[in-house]
Amino acid sequence: MGQLNNKSLFRQKLISSTITIVFLIAVMGIASLFAIWKMEREYNQNLLKVEALKNISEQLSLAQLNLKSADQEWKNIITRARDKETKIKYKSLFEKKVSAFQENLENIENDKTAILALKNITNLKIDSLIIINQYRDLLSEYSSLSLTEGILLDKKTMGLTKNIENKLFIINQEINETYFALQLKVKNDFEIRYHQLRQFLILVILFALFLSFINLFKALRVSSE
Repeated sequence: MGQLNNKSLFRQKLISSTITIVFLIAVMGIASLFAIWKMEREYNQNLLKVEALKNISEQLSLAQLNLKSADQEWKNIITRARDKETKIKYKSLFEKKVSAFQENLENIENDKTAILALKNITNLKIDSLIIINQYRDLLSEYSSLSLTEGILLDKKTMGLTKNIENKLFIINQEINETYFALQLKVKNDFEIRYHQLRQFLILVILFALFLSFINLFKALRVSSE
């Protein structure tokens, strides 16, 4: 009779140990899934911010390039365009580059994540339009230019866009610094969360094994009595 009781107690302890392990595994699984979901959500949100900063930086670089190209086409108009056909060609290229430059600035303005650059970009857009209109006014004023007049006008207008280009460069540097800092933060945060999750899983597994060992030890002690 005592032996039967011991076997019954052993079975109860074993079932209790099994239930404990299953329960802890279930808790560990739910907690892990929640942690992974949270990690993934935060990672994706930060990744979107990183991508947005990268796009703004690309638009700023393109704006610098298009403004330089527009300035070069202006020089071509006044120093190379000796006939009407050539002048129309270079003027068309000038307007094309100006449109591309303004489109780059508008893309940044329309980007809701571009808070860092928005105020400066709006001011640059106004300043650059003043300079571009100066170029256009000079083209209307000088309908035809000799080579000498063109060279003199080139010297007169030299460096008009330099201040805008420098400001674009500075803004782009600031955006790039923010971009690289955020990129590093995303990487570090992900690694920290991963290590925390791994430590949590290890602790839960060790705790489950500890409880199982205690229950099994008690069951064995009861069965041996």
